[in-house]
Amino acid sequence: MLYQEYKPPGIYSQHVECFWTLCFNPNDLANPNEMFSPDCTFDALFCSEPFYYRKAGSARWLRTKHPALFIGQKTTSFTCRTGKPIEIFGIRFKPFAFGTLASQPLSFWNDQIVPLQTVFSSVSISHLVNKFIGMTNINDRFDIVFELLDKIVPKGIDDSLRAQTNYILDRKGKVKIKEMYSTFSTNKLSLAKNFMDKIGLSPKVVSRIWRMNNFLFLQSQQPQSNFTQLCLEAGYYDQAHFIKEFKSFFFFTPKSFYQSEPHLLNISQQGIQKRFTRQYDPFVQDN
Repeated sequence: MLYQEYKPPGIYSQHVECFWTLCFNPNDLANPNEMFSPDCTFDALFCSEPFYYRKAGSARWLRTKHPALFIGQKTTSFTCRTGKPIEIFGIRFKPFAFGTLASQPLSFWNDQIVPLQTVFSSVSISHLVNKFIGMTNINDRFDIVFELLDKIVPKGIDDSLRAQTNYILDRKGKVKIKEMYSTFSTNKLSLAKNFMDKIGLSPKVVSRIWRMNNFLFLQSQQPQSNFTQLCLEAGYYDQAHFIKEFKSFFFFTPKSFYQSEPHLLNISQQGIQKRFTRQYDPFVQDN
């Protein structure tokens, strides 16, 4: 399994965390704990081959039906499998990337993998997708991706939504949502609706996801520490609370999950570290 990230140019970095490529063989996904975990981002994928996927805990496998895909917000993890070697080129969008573009609540796409054109039906992108799939040179691919982004990302950022999202991110999910009402001069209903419409998740769920991401990050930094110590440091009330949350995201217990040493977990932890240290943030990147 080979994973690589590419930094977006400054003009795109407000909306895009990173571009990434992932190449793997069928055997790379034999471990049932190889999962794409929730992280509050959206992804656009270009895939060399179809693949099968299912949500954690589900017995039903679904097959992708198009080489260009959109992954909405994940409230649980996804397991994938393939019968052939596959290469994926991905665009990882920030939580607030489509806040000024949404024509319908982004929660509509939660836990779904759908054709990219389905989400951005108001613009013609089929010819760009077809050109991309036929290319192998990375620089040529980026030319197509930049042309695609010019069509699908909004011209600006919802600064208020960005500030609210980063408020939760900066605290690694350890937030009392009611504190945001006075901080951002809003109320419970308005805040929740704004998040659901423009991100696809409630502020509470965003907090839960980033608190779990914080645990994953801490575990990667302190692999010899016990789970009880780390879960308390991450902001959980107690071990029982943590295990319940962990199973809701990954289906497995923490012990059985980590014993299998999944490769995709290491990739996720690298991204979490960059996110928490603002390496993806346009205001601290060298553009």
